Amino acid sequence: MELPASDAPARERARRYKAAVLGRLVEVAGQAGARDPEALGGQLAVLLEGAGALATSIGDTSPYRDARTAAAALITAQCGAPD
Repeated sequence: MELPASDAPARERARRYKAAVLGRLVEVAGQAGARDPEALGGQLAVLLEGAGALATSIGDTSPYRDARTAAAALITAQCGAPD
């Protein structure tokens, strides 16, 4: 998301929202038994942001599919394979 000015009110709302999403990802990573919930939550947040930005830029949702595959690999590496 691009905002016109550094003092735009929407900029602070966007920052708070993204921080909340990151916090929730870290929380869920911890609940899932990740060895390093902070790292996994951050990695998943980057995937989510990147997929959204690329999908918007190219007008295609395939980046979300690719991000899902990458997320599964990260989660398995942190939490182990599902039973």
